[in-house]
Amino acid sequence: MIKKLILLIFIAGMQIVFSQEDYNAFSIPIELKKNANAVVRESNTLIELNSLKEMVITERRVVTILNRFGDKHSDTRAYYDDSNKILKISALILDASGNEIKKNKSSDFKDVSAVTGGQMYTNNRVKYLDYKPISYPYTIVFECKIKEKSTAFIKSWYPVEGYYVSVEKSSYEFINHTTSEHKYKSYNSSFVDFKITNEENRLIFKTENLKAVEQEERSPSFNEVFPRVVVAMEDFFLKGVKGNSKDWKSFGLWQFNDLLTDRDELEDETVTELSELLVNVSSKKEKIKIVYNYMQDRTRYVGVQLGIGGWQPITAREVDKVKYGDCKGLTNYTKALLKSQGIESYYTIVYAGAKRDIDNQFSSLQGNHVILNVPLEEEDVWLECTSQTMPFNFLGDFTDDRDVLVVTPNGGVIKHTPVYGEEMNTLTTSAKIVIEPNGRVKAVVDLKSKGLQYDERVYLASLSEEKKELVYLDRWGCLNGLKIEKIEVNEDKNIIELREKVSLVVENYVTKIGEKYLIQFNMFNRQTSLPLTYEDRSLPFKTGMSFKDFDVYEFQLPLGMKVDSLPGDFMVESEFGTYEISFELNNDNRILYKRELMIKGGGYSSIKYAEYRSFIKKIKKKDKLKFVIKNSKI
Repeated sequence: MIKKLILLIFIAGMQIVFSQEDYNAFSIPIELKKNANAVVRESNTLIELNSLKEMVITERRVVTILNRFGDKHSDTRAYYDDSNKILKISALILDASGNEIKKNKSSDFKDVSAVTGGQMYTNNRVKYLDYKPISYPYTIVFECKIKEKSTAFIKSWYPVEGYYVSVEKSSYEFINHTTSEHKYKSYNSSFVDFKITNEENRLIFKTENLKAVEQEERSPSFNEVFPRVVVAMEDFFLKGVKGNSKDWKSFGLWQFNDLLTDRDELEDETVTELSELLVNVSSKKEKIKIVYNYMQDRTRYVGVQLGIGGWQPITAREVDKVKYGDCKGLTNYTKALLKSQGIESYYTIVYAGAKRDIDNQFSSLQGNHVILNVPLEEEDVWLECTSQTMPFNFLGDFTDDRDVLVVTPNGGVIKHTPVYGEEMNTLTTSAKIVIEPNGRVKAVVDLKSKGLQYDERVYLASLSEEKKELVYLDRWGCLNGLKIEKIEVNEDKNIIELREKVSLVVENYVTKIGEKYLIQFNMFNRQTSLPLTYEDRSLPFKTGMSFKDFDVYEFQLPLGMKVDSLPGDFMVESEFGTYEISFELNNDNRILYKRELMIKGGGYSSIKYAEYRSFIKKIKKKDKLKFVIKNSKI
C-alpha cells in the first residue's frame, strides 16, 4: 500500500514537472530564439457565431518574453463596450523554468478608457494587466472569453505577430452556427506555410515553428509583408443594425440606406447664409471650394465613438449646431452643405495613414477614416474634412494613392485617390551665398515646396519665431557656427505651395589651408545618410515618396580671390531616379552650382537593395564635393 502511495505521488509529481516544463523557457528551440525578443509558445483563437447578433471569442495565448524589448508583446488586453462583455479574463505569470510566480484574476486587471486624450467621446474600454517583470525570461499564460453582440467584425488571424517574434504554434478556428454564408481571404500566404481547413460551417487555420523576422530598413508596412487571414459574414449585425457585404455594391447600399440616409438635412438659416456666399459664383469647382472653406471656418474635430456612432455620422444639423464632429460627422456635414447648393458628393471610406487599399476583391467592414468625393465632369475633387487648414482638393500623404470605397445611392464603388508624383512633389532651393575674406559666409536662402513636400513642411507656418529658428538650426546642423538672422514663411493654399526665406550667417563654414579656402558646394540640401548594409536582405523595401529637388546656389567670392579648381559635371541614372550636378564660373568671382535629384517612390524586391544603396552612396559622395579658391595673385 505504501509502495502504491509513493508511486502515485511520484506520478503526480512527474505530471506537475512535465506541466511546468511545457513552458520552460530553456526548452525553446534555438532557431526560434534567433532574432527573437519574444516567443509565442501557443496562440489559440476560437470564434463561435451563435447567431447573426452574437458571437463568442475564446482566446488562450502563451508567450515567453526573452528581454525588455519583448515586454510589449505580452499583450494582456481585452477591449469591451456596451455591446461586448468580458466573460472571463486571467493571466498566469511563470518564471524561466515554468514555475508559477503569480496568478492574476479579473480584479487584478486595470480597467481604463480605450482612448487617451480629451478629444474623443467614447464608451470603449480596455482591461489590461500592468505587470513589471523582475527578471527575464518569463512567460505569460493569458486567457480571455468575450461575448459580442455584433458580428460585423470577425477577428483576423495573424500567425506572425510582429518583428522579432517567433511562433511555436498558432491556431484559429471559426464556427458558423448561422444559415448565412461566411467567407475568408488570405494575404501574403507565401511568407509562411500554414494549413487551412474549410468545412461547411467551420474554418481552421494552423501553423507552427515560425522563425522571428528581423526588421530591416525601409521595409514595407506590417500588413504588406506578414501573412494574415480575414473572415467575414455576408449578413451581419453592427450595433443592432443589420448589414450585408455580399459584394461592394450591396455593402455600399447598406451604408447609404441604413447609416447615411436622412442625416444630411440642414437648418434653413444655414442654407440661406451659404447660398448668399455663392450668389455670384458660376464655376462649380469654385462653389465647392467656398463650401469647403465655409465648413473649415465653422468647425473643429472631436472624435465620437459611442455605439453605432463609431460607424454612423452624427446628423448634419447637430454638427451645424455644436460646430464639431469626427471624420464621419464633418464629412457628412460637408456633403449636406454641398447638397443644399445642388452639388452631389459621396461619403468615402479609406484606410488613412500608412498606404493600404480597401480590398476591391473582398467586401467587408474595412477602413479607419472617411473623406469626401465630389465627381465633376473633368475630374474628381477630394476633400479632407477633418482638417481646418488643409488646402482645397488636396489630401496629402494621409490618404493619397490608395483604393477607397465611395458610397453612392446605387451602392459602393471602388475608386483610387490622387497620386502625387515626382513632378508635383518638388522642393526648389535658391541661395545667394557671399564668402567674406575672413572665411565667414552670409546667405539668403529661398525655398519653395509643393505637393507632398509642402505637406511635410507646412507645419512651419504655424510655429512661433523661436520654434522656427530651432527647426532650421536642426535642419542645417552640419553648418558649423550657424546663426539665423531672419525667417519668413508664407503659405499659398491656392497653388499649394510653402515659401521659406531664411537669412543666415555661418561663422566657420570655410576651411583654410594656408592661403587657400576649401568650400563645400551643397550647403542646404545634402544627402547625409546611407541605407544600412545587409549581407543577405530578406524583405522587400520602399524608397519613400516620389519627389524632385532643384538646387541653385550662387557663390560670390571675396575680392582678390579666384577659383583654383572646379570639379567636373556629373550625372547618374538608375531605376530609382536620377541625380545631376553642374558647375559654372562667371566673371572669375561667381560660381553657379546646380543640383537636381529625382527619386521614384515605390516598392522593390530585396535583390535590388544593394543597387539602391549604391545609387544613394554616389549621391552622398557627390554632395560632399568642394571647390578651392585662392589669392588671385598666386
